[in-house]
Amino acid sequence: MPKTLVLTLLACIPIALAGCAAAVVDTGTSAVKLYILSTPTNFTAQHYAVADYLYQQAESFVEPEHLIKAEPLTDLDAPEVQTLMASAIPETIGIRLSQLGFSVDLSDVSTSADTQYLRPKMEGQNADFVLTGNYIDDGGDFDVKVRMIDLHEKRVIATFDYTIEIRGDLKRLSKPKTIISRVPN
Repeated sequence: MPKTLVLTLLACIPIALAGCAAAVVDTGTSAVKLYILSTPTNFTAQHYAVADYLYQQAESFVEPEHLIKAEPLTDLDAPEVQTLMASAIPETIGIRLSQLGFSVDLSDVSTSADTQYLRPKMEGQNADFVLTGNYIDDGGDFDVKVRMIDLHEKRVIATFDYTIEIRGDLKRLSKPKTIISRVPN
């Protein structure tokens, strides 16, 4: 009797797994996106995975002598306001892209002195590509859209859209700093 029960359970496992596989195929989500969107993840690991995905799309366009300029992301709810997260995301992605061999200028998104070494090799060197994007608060999560744009051809060469679950320190990073200023009469 126990052998029959075990064999029955073993026969049911592929049927159960087939349903899971069908659900994944139905959503059209790639394995990369499943990895990136899985929780819990930490901020750096998630954005390194995004950079790896962007690298795969951009490597046939970007040559070693080309410069990628990282720019802060735009908050679609308040485009005029800068948050630390708006710089931290492209900074982390840019660090990983530089580790993968791209030349990246992080001067506009550096959140610490540790990344000041990632600047143009020559003063006055113009960027060939820009790493940019936007995000929007979707009720506790952020929908993030990152793009790498060829500035000469005026086209998007790499893109990735994903969601960040906002919790812990990320809540602090996503809030703009209050600035109190005096307006003269």
